[in-house]
Amino acid sequence: MKKLLIITSILVIAITILTTKALAEEIISTSIDQENGIVTVKYSEEISASMKVIIEKDGSKYMYDMMKIEERYPLQLGNGNYSLKIFQAVFGTNYTKVYETSLELKMVITEKVFLTSNKIINWKVEDKVVIVASELTKGMTTEKEKVNAIYKYVVENYKYDYNKIETLSTNYIPDVNKVEAEKKGICYDYSVILASMLRSQGIESKVIKGYSTLTGDTYHAWNQIYLEDEKRWITVDATADSIYKQNNMKYSMEKAQKEYTQIKEF
Repeated sequence: MKKLLIITSILVIAITILTTKALAEEIISTSIDQENGIVTVKYSEEISASMKVIIEKDGSKYMYDMMKIEERYPLQLGNGNYSLKIFQAVFGTNYTKVYETSLELKMVITEKVFLTSNKIINWKVEDKVVIVASELTKGMTTEKEKVNAIYKYVVENYKYDYNKIETLSTNYIPDVNKVEAEKKGICYDYSVILASMLRSQGIESKVIKGYSTLTGDTYHAWNQIYLEDEKRWITVDATADSIYKQNNMKYSMEKAQKEYTQIKEF
């Protein structure tokens, strides 16, 4: 009897997986924006189970939680072939692959991916932070001036929230409107706010995740910003500088790259 129950359970799981895959193939679609380096994943029904999107290229892997029926994911690893796979939860923490496709990116200007709104750095022209960024940079002619103005605003107006990290889920992504309203957050919030404001003004900006000599073994987030006037990327850590500011300590916008170890970029 026990053996029969085990066999029945295995059959039920197998049928569930096959059914899930068949349904997913019918309701999932992808499209690629070659100009901006974005792949859009659409799910034609409400998402009823946990979904994971994995994008890979040349050994680098990025995994995202798909939480809406349509999401935009960056293809930030340059031109070439990417694989995109989607996994769906079937039993507890067990996932099965329900969708897979290959993508070939052929951008003319690959850096444009760092100007667009996406899953991680999600902003719209009507967002308060974008309106503020436009007001701050009005009349300015150089990117260095604009970067300085936006950076100064974030450093001087936001405070680090020491309690927030304890309450966050593992799939947390900053909501720029909520963070702007609260004027506080963790390093992830600072870096996404800064990147959103800069990108909205046509300034290439990355959110970087990894480690810093300033934070030791604590996972950290900061920015890299491209200065078109000087033809170079600079490392900026608005979180650290905001804390320095609050404690009346000296700081400067540009940081030494050697003090930071990149794991992921967005």
